[in-house]
Amino acid sequence: MPVRRDPPQTHLLRAFEAVARLKSFKQAAVEIGVSQSAVSQRVAALEARLDTCLIHRDHGRFELTRDGLAYLATAEGVLRTLARADNRLADRRDTVRMTVVSSFAHCWLAPRLESLSQSFEDICLDLHVSDEIVAIDEGEYDLAIRLHPRAGIPGERMTATDDVLIPVHAPGSRASRAGRPDPFDGMRLLEDDCSRLGGSRHQSWDAWYEFNGCDIPRERRRIVFSDAGLMIEAARRGAGVALARQSLVADHLAAGELVKFDGTPLECVGQTSLIQRRASSRSKASQRVAKWLLDAVSADVA
Repeated sequence: MPVRRDPPQTHLLRAFEAVARLKSFKQAAVEIGVSQSAVSQRVAALEARLDTCLIHRDHGRFELTRDGLAYLATAEGVLRTLARADNRLADRRDTVRMTVVSSFAHCWLAPRLESLSQSFEDICLDLHVSDEIVAIDEGEYDLAIRLHPRAGIPGERMTATDDVLIPVHAPGSRASRAGRPDPFDGMRLLEDDCSRLGGSRHQSWDAWYEFNGCDIPRERRRIVFSDAGLMIEAARRGAGVALARQSLVADHLAAGELVKFDGTPLECVGQTSLIQRRASSRSKASQRVAKWLLDAVSADVA
């Protein structure tokens, strides 16, 4: 079995690339910051290692050999690849790449982004809104906020307590219905299908009506949304009554933009969590942002 040879050290490649590009040992030495003799020695060491002549040097003449021309293309590619890798690692130290499920991004994170950015002026936040499932240790993100079944929730919860589903509507959009079997008679029912995010398709208005001992409307026009954020915005604009996760409407309730119906909340199977990389691969910047997010959740109920 042939013995595997390690690739040449980068300082040898750097010297050869600089000499070939500048067509001068003297200028290459100035650019690299070493003596001209050091550059010459590095090129000679590379030629000895490759057992070939890369540069013809004869009475002031300078010319790459055929092997030199071929090897230059490889050396340039290797150095560019290493430079890009260095830049990515340097950027990662100051950049936190976070992917957030759409509803949480619009309803909870967006109102807090100004405070988050002011808290970390030295950190660039790369925010990606997506409902796709990601394997965070194998991907490009440092942090992920996702909705998961409560039984197997990974990471740390992004709600102070177990989330629940509550009916909310715009102020003044629901007339008094005292004594009526249907508390939302005449209103359009807005519903979120979050089954793709780890919730349950069966956590619907039918379940809420049954749980609260109300007559289930047999014929009622409904709008089923694939994005809870859009559903909540529709309710805020008076399109109907939404069965929404309490964590997503807390800010709207506090601002008086939505009104909560005083029924018994429906247990929410899906819970929102913050997922980080394994401890050994977390950047200091991502840990700082993660702590800020978790502290913000605690402050919501403080």
